[in-house]
This record gives sequence, structure tokens and C-alpha cells, in this order.
Amino acid sequence: FFGEKLKSIQAINLGVHGYGIDQQYLYLKEVGKKYQPKLICFIIYYEDFIRNSLSFRDYAKPKFILKDGKAMLTNYPVPEPDFYFKNSKNIPFFIVFLSFLRQIFLYYGLIGKNGRKEICAYLFAQIKQAAHDLHSDLIFLSIQNPFGRVYKNYIDNFLVNLFRRSDMLYLNLADI
Repeated sequence: FFGEKLKSIQAINLGVHGYGIDQQYLYLKEVGKKYQPKLICFIIYYEDFIRNSLSFRDYAKPKFILKDGKAMLTNYPVPEPDFYFKNSKNIPFFIVFLSFLRQIFLYYGLIGKNGRKEICAYLFAQIKQAAHDLHSDLIFLSIQNPFGRVYKNYIDNFLVNLFRRSDMLYLNLADI
């Protein structure tokens, strides 16, 4: 978008479909030095907020957890596909089904809300630090999820309050 509308700006889209904020942060740390951006537009999609609760979505993913009040990275490095599928014939169907149900309950916030806000606050602070280390300006942009109305007010209120307290630039594009 920026590259098309503002010809004087070289824009690089590092967005990856299905990533949570946790994966976006790790990706920024991994490739940020390569590009040395002057401005980082960190786009938050409502489902990104929820994806932080999962250690498996379409595939295994890293996950931050709270332990003794501190965020810790788990499920990293991410296991290879063979780890999940090499013995899949021996896994009873009901175990797979229960695991799937657990992921659905996590996704929709029916379980596992504990620490969700704290993990996101930690990740946003880490993203701010990563931008500072890259000597980049940073703005967080939120885009609306038409399917996630359940979380809209919960996430909007959390983001507005967090960014206001943290002195981080934040713009909800749904407000425009």
C-alpha cells in the first residue's frame, strides 16, 4: 500500500498470513537488521492477539508463557513435521479430537485467558525495544476483524489503554 501511494517510500511487506504477535516479534528480530527500516508499521489484526495462546495453529508455532511473572519462550525451535506425524498411526482418534477441541476453546477464549494481556504487553514492549535497537520509528496500526466481534471491545480497550500508558504510537484504522 505505502509503496503504491507514496512513490518516494520503499515499502517492504514482512507480513505472514496466520502469524500471531509472538511470531511477528520473533520475525522482526530475525530479519529487522537486514533491512534497517526507518519506520516500522506493526499491523495488529484481532486474531493475532488470540493466536498468542496457541502452540499449534495450522502448524506448530512458538509460544510465550508466563512463569513466575516473567515471559518465557516455549515450543522453540519449532518441531519438524515428522515429530507430529511419524507416529500418528498409534495416536487414538479421541486424543487428536480432544487436542483439536482444546485449540478451539483457546482460540475463542473459553479457556486460557490467563496471562493473555500480560503476554501481549510484554511482546509490544519487546517490539518497541527491537525498533529502538534498529534506530527505527514505530507505529502500531490495528485493523478490524469482521469475524471476531466477540473480542472487539475487549481487545480495543486493552490496546488503547496499553499504548496510552506505554507512550507508543497507536492508530486503530477502524476509527478512520
